[in-house]
Amino acid sequence: MLHKHLCTAVCSALILLCTPAAASAQTLRSDMQKLYGVATELFGYAWDEAKFEDPRSTSRINELLEELSTDFHEVRQDAPIEMFEPGFEAILKTTQETLSDIKRRFKEGDRDYARWQLRGLTSNCIACHSRMDVKSDFAGKIPLPEDDSFESRLASAEFLMATRQFDRASDALFRLATGSGNKFPGEHDAFRALKLWLVIEARVKNRPAASTSKLKSLIEMDKFSDEQEDAINQWIEDLSIPAAKKPSLQSSRKLLAPVIDATAVQEHEKHLVTTLRATSELHELLASKLDMDQRRGATFLLAVAYNCVPILSFEVYRPLYLERTIRMFPRSEEAQKAFVMYQEYLEFMNSGSGGVHLENEDMKRLRELRHLAFGKPELVIPDTFRF
Repeated sequence: MLHKHLCTAVCSALILLCTPAAASAQTLRSDMQKLYGVATELFGYAWDEAKFEDPRSTSRINELLEELSTDFHEVRQDAPIEMFEPGFEAILKTTQETLSDIKRRFKEGDRDYARWQLRGLTSNCIACHSRMDVKSDFAGKIPLPEDDSFESRLASAEFLMATRQFDRASDALFRLATGSGNKFPGEHDAFRALKLWLVIEARVKNRPAASTSKLKSLIEMDKFSDEQEDAINQWIEDLSIPAAKKPSLQSSRKLLAPVIDATAVQEHEKHLVTTLRATSELHELLASKLDMDQRRGATFLLAVAYNCVPILSFEVYRPLYLERTIRMFPRSEEAQKAFVMYQEYLEFMNSGSGGVHLENEDMKRLRELRHLAFGKPELVIPDTFRF
């Protein structure tokens, strides 16, 4: 059902992820339109469960997945990796591998799993495409849901966000959060939509006056819980704080101060504006020329920041930047702190009623990362590794 829409974001997200700076403007425009065309058609199939499962659609969906993989590979080869911050290359590689797995699973008939994988790729797209301010939105057509359910409308808004149609996505998400024209979805779903809306307003568009006005109108609706209203009021206050004229480690640390030692999700939600601004600053900072100490500090701080963003679409970045810190700066204090955080994250994600259950591959990676972070096994702090 809803998850199928993620199929499109896979493609669309990659449109801008891989902008080849060296290519001519015409070539870039052509590449983007081509990828977007594949994404849009796949979205049409993925949106409709019956159509997606129909054996008569199999051949065309396989063709589209193959075309997407080929086109993405070509764009990836042209991507100016050296111009982006650490983690960008890892995301490209991971996305390519996942796309290959999706193709294989779909051909084998495991469509439920393929759709689940596609959902994850949509999140990658949203997380990467919303990293910082953009000069202009991508111009594409608006996908319309087959039904008027909250999940279908959210899927449509996420597609717009993944394809960098931010103004349209912002309008769609805010309408969802208010229940405009529809029954109010309930405080939980409305707040989900509102957090994604805030990503656009605080991290991409940076229009505090307009954003604040809309948030104040939400408070007047009196449809959110006390905790959610506290968070919204804090967003209003934080949006009024002027952005730093020039990104720096100092300004990013200041923005992250309220959440850096906080563990409660409510605290992370409450200070989402400043955390999102910090991630944007750090992405911009890491794309510039830095000395080794600054780059190490900024990479680790970005990992810490993403561990404080309570939005599912950003989940992919939580372990990614922790791992990048360890691999890029082995045996450093930041690498050692990142390893502890990485292990705790992995254990949390693999915990159930029977305790922690890690796959052999996870345990192998943990051992590798521990060795990189601390050096020889005998030098490892005894309580740092539990397997």
